[in-house]
Amino acid sequence: MVKQERAGRTRQAVLLAAARTFADAGYESASLVDISRCAGVSKGALYFHFVSKQALAEGVRAAARRVIATAVLRARRSDGPAVQALLDLAHELARLLREDIVVRAGVLLSQGTQSGKEPPGPGAPDGCGPWRDWTVMVRRQLVLAEASGELRPGAGPQESAELLTAVAAGLVLLSWADAAVLRPEAVAAVLASALPALVPAGRTGEYRTEGSGAVFPRADEPAPAAGGCAAGPGPERAAHPAPERAAVPGPAWVFDLGRGFVPAPARVPAPVYEPGSEPGFEPGFETCSAASG
Repeated sequence: MVKQERAGRTRQAVLLAAARTFADAGYESASLVDISRCAGVSKGALYFHFVSKQALAEGVRAAARRVIATAVLRARRSDGPAVQALLDLAHELARLLREDIVVRAGVLLSQGTQSGKEPPGPGAPDGCGPWRDWTVMVRRQLVLAEASGELRPGAGPQESAELLTAVAAGLVLLSWADAAVLRPEAVAAVLASALPALVPAGRTGEYRTEGSGAVFPRADEPAPAAGGCAAGPGPERAAHPAPERAAVPGPAWVFDLGRGFVPAPARVPAPVYEPGSEPGFEPGFETCSAASG
């Protein structure tokens, strides 16, 4: 049992070190020597858990997907207006990108050329990738908003979802050069500009673009920047990357960034930064490899 716990701490330390290195240097420039040094472990210990840099990149992406999926699940469980749940989710994702180096690195690795995985083949559908899946998730939430009369006349769920996805992708892209665009007040300003395109003009005052605090804690202060590897974090220091989050009950399906909608467990545990087995998919939300529109 002691050896298993030590192995688990080492694995998490390596995964966190990889995330820091990928976020700072990019996938192509990151080296396993730098990652092992950042984690405070030998290269042999690193190879015991991850056989290659590509395997490490997939481990980081998988960990980020699970954290984001947990946030999406919580937003979908909200009892309040569907549009407000999307606004709250936008703030939570911005917080994760500010505070959680694994999520930040995982999102970075899921786009662009420095991803550590092969690009989609010629048979893949147009728009294939995490932002396509994100559009699907947002559209499903906006269908609920339309059913409850929240959307303005002429604002269809698909068109509105594409707008919100473009806003999210733009913020993420800009954040690589200037993290200030993810500050709570900056996100609120962008959401306030987008809100009139979603809801009737007379109802914009019903929504809190700064976040309602009903689903996720509101971030009243900017989060500190994630630390790098200069201090040389070892397994003991890196074993607990984020405050523990309580498990929450969820619906039958949950959105998994990069993989679409997957069956959800009865309860979603606190995020654990290690890859696991991947569940199946909901019919109609196939991934890139399925080559479906």
